[in-house]
Amino acid sequence: MTGKSKEEQIQMENELRPYYKMGLSAWDASQRTGHSYNTCRKYWDVFHDQVIEEEEKDIAIRQREVIAQFKTSYGEVTFNLNAQLNEIIGLKQSHKKKWNDELEKLRKNGTKSDDLPLYKPDKFLEDKFTEINKILTDVAEKRANALIAPYIDEETESSTLKRLQDRIREEKDKHGKLGK
Repeated sequence: MTGKSKEEQIQMENELRPYYKMGLSAWDASQRTGHSYNTCRKYWDVFHDQVIEEEEKDIAIRQREVIAQFKTSYGEVTFNLNAQLNEIIGLKQSHKKKWNDELEKLRKNGTKSDDLPLYKPDKFLEDKFTEINKILTDVAEKRANALIAPYIDEETESSTLKRLQDRIREEKDKHGKLGK
C-alpha cells in the first residue's frame, strides 16, 4: 500500500471493503475492480486484521461484563445469606427469651437455684447458624478472589490468542487458494 497517497489509500479501502464484507475473495475483487490481485490481497489482510482486532476487543468487553455480573451475584448471595443469618439470630434470641421466661416462672414457684435446668440452645438453629457462617466465609473468599483476579488469565489469553492465530492462518489459506 506504499506509493499511494493517504487519500488514494482511503479511496481504495472504501472501494474494496464492500467486496470483503460480501465475502468475496481478493481474486474476485480484483476481477471486478480491475485492481491487481496483490493489491486486493494486501487490503484483504488489512481488513482481516481489523476484524480480528475488533473481535479481540469484543471478547475483552464481554469478559469484563461477565466478571461484573459475577461480582454482583456474590453481593446478592452475601445479602441473602446475611438476611438468613439475621433471621436465625432472631429465632435464637426468641428461644433464649422463652427459656428465661420459663426459668423465671420456676423461680417464682420456689424452685431452688441448684434444681433449675441449664440452658440448652436449639440444635437445629445452632447447626444452621454454623452452616450459614461457613457459606458466608466461602463466598467472601471467592468474592475477594474474583475482585483481585485479572480479566484474562494467562491460560485463557494463550488459548484465545492461539485460536485467533489459527483463524487468521485459515482465512489467509482460504483467500490464497481462491486466488490461484
